[in-house]
Amino acid sequence: MPLRNLLLAVTALMAPLTAQVVVQATLLQRTVRSGGNAVAWPAPGGDVTGGAGMSVVGAGAVLEHTVTPVDVQVAWRLQCQPPWIGTANVDVEVLYLFLSATTTPAVLQLDWLAATTGNGSVGVMVDVHDDGVVDATGSAAVPLVVGPSPIYVRVRVTGAANAGTASSWYTTWHWTGSVAADLAMRLVPTHASVAKIAEPCGAGAPELRVAADFAGGVELAAAGAAHDLGALVFGFAPTGPFVLPWAPGCSLAVTEDVVVLVDLTEPLVANLGVPDAVRPICFDVQCLGVGLDPLTVVAGAAFRVDAP
Repeated sequence: MPLRNLLLAVTALMAPLTAQVVVQATLLQRTVRSGGNAVAWPAPGGDVTGGAGMSVVGAGAVLEHTVTPVDVQVAWRLQCQPPWIGTANVDVEVLYLFLSATTTPAVLQLDWLAATTGNGSVGVMVDVHDDGVVDATGSAAVPLVVGPSPIYVRVRVTGAANAGTASSWYTTWHWTGSVAADLAMRLVPTHASVAKIAEPCGAGAPELRVAADFAGGVELAAAGAAHDLGALVFGFAPTGPFVLPWAPGCSLAVTEDVVVLVDLTEPLVANLGVPDAVRPICFDVQCLGVGLDPLTVVAGAAFRVDAP
């Protein structure tokens, strides 16, 4: 029965899961140069898992990496603009390794924003699985499966711009090009979809974030320090909305099949296990903030989780 499945899943709520993707990044090559100045460090072959900044006047590249239980985010920023006369170049290539102990379907989301002026040129190349096949040269969404085998992703960004002066008929003018580009690469699990079905009822409502995690479950993050306690309400669609007592203008958007009391005086992060034994399952979740003196109830946003 659906209710039994939900009850089984909620029993794991207060036992946060720790499984997540581990990222390693190796610098394969780097050229960051402007005129006679060039970056000498980090050296090719070095570990840049913690990120890296490489810049001289007129050229630069910055890599940043963030790993959480619900996603992996990689950010690149590059710029080229010769300060006066000469050439600025950026050519950086990194090999990423994604490791996970569990098998999770995911998507690699790529957002590429680039702007050039004058003679500036810029490009990006992403090779998922490092098999010699270019999977993206711009914004894209590449489906893949993370774990248990490692996944390699090769990323290369290039940029170049020139500047100089020219004279004719006693007139001298300066010309230049420039490059500015950002690459955002995000690895997101897709074993469960999450959609917002109701907005919070107003100012002071508790915050709730819901997202599929890399452990095959769903992460719930709630906060609402202004409330004495909170309640996570789980239920099946469709329902309501049901107007809440002690809360003018607030509605409960989910059925009250399971209610879990939580402490919102400190940020709450918990994981709801959704193993194969309870799938398929579709349920709603909403966070309520409760004040005791006087008695008030405030409804936050509600979400629908579909785990096939």
